[in-house]
Amino acid sequence: MILFQGLNAIEMKTERIQLDIDSDLDQIYLTIESIYLMVDSKALFYDWSDKKFKSLTEHTILSACSNTNYFWCLIRTNNCFQIIQYSYNKIIEIFSINISEENNLVILSTDINTYVFQNLSDGVKCLFELRTKQELEKKVAEMEVSLNEDSLSTIQLNKILIPEKCVQFTTGKEHILALSETGHVYSFGIGTKGQLGDGNIQNYFKFKKVAEAKKLCNGSPGWHSALLDQKNHCLLWGWNSNSQLESTNSESVFVAKPTLLELKDQITNKPIEIDQVSLGSKHTLLVDTNHNLYAFGWNKYNQLFFDNQQEEENDVECALKISEFDEKVVQVKCGPWSTILRLKN
Repeated sequence: MILFQGLNAIEMKTERIQLDIDSDLDQIYLTIESIYLMVDSKALFYDWSDKKFKSLTEHTILSACSNTNYFWCLIRTNNCFQIIQYSYNKIIEIFSINISEENNLVILSTDINTYVFQNLSDGVKCLFELRTKQELEKKVAEMEVSLNEDSLSTIQLNKILIPEKCVQFTTGKEHILALSETGHVYSFGIGTKGQLGDGNIQNYFKFKKVAEAKKLCNGSPGWHSALLDQKNHCLLWGWNSNSQLESTNSESVFVAKPTLLELKDQITNKPIEIDQVSLGSKHTLLVDTNHNLYAFGWNKYNQLFFDNQQEEENDVECALKISEFDEKVVQVKCGPWSTILRLKN
């Protein structure tokens, strides 16, 4: 069973829905407005009115991704590659791109730029960058800093950027994380909230090795990041605006280095081993190795599966075990303002 909880942006209400599918959550993509599902290289969207998935396009999808507001598909028609940008079930724009490679392509999108990478045994290179200048100008205006025109071209094309093949990519609103086959974590992008994990509060437009990990977070991170180490411990870093990093010893709201989440069993006082971590815009969910669910951070739309709407604040400051799903959670994946769970039948 797959369960969605969070904002239904079409009807602007908090909703819990049982999705009538049995799919790996890696095949589901969430935006603020929509739920998308990949089945046999075809894309479906969730129709909120009819409460079922419907075909989005007949194209065969080579790679897909989502950011806060949009779903992106990489397709090939005749001898041309195209990127299609969707909002709900509507095409926003189609971009024809000139690339000669066709194997091991990966499309990734932050809220600012969209990239097509090639992930090969000898490393990762970027073949195409779609720059959203207006979004970047808006962002730097909010930060009250000047925009260097060179910063619009944030990445080198057709050169090895990560010197090894990667097994997992995660994108936040303004940054990218990559996990290599050998367990190295690389980060790239805007880092003004510490989300790059390199110890600095600044941008870095080259992939930099910042940690080692067994697994990265999935979901739709905002300005925070997470990983699982070889001991199944969770480390978090970035912006802690709404307790999405849980309690930290930092005096700053920005945590610029991976920091251990001290989550212990209340009976044995031993560290709880974590199997999965998923991040939303400002919320965090964990699944331990015994299939229990923990949640903390922003909860305005009950995306933590915990109703605290009677309280003045929507934030859950400490990791809360969600007893409703004890030993039942197979997978978790956060959207920007929502969460989906795959539960044992």
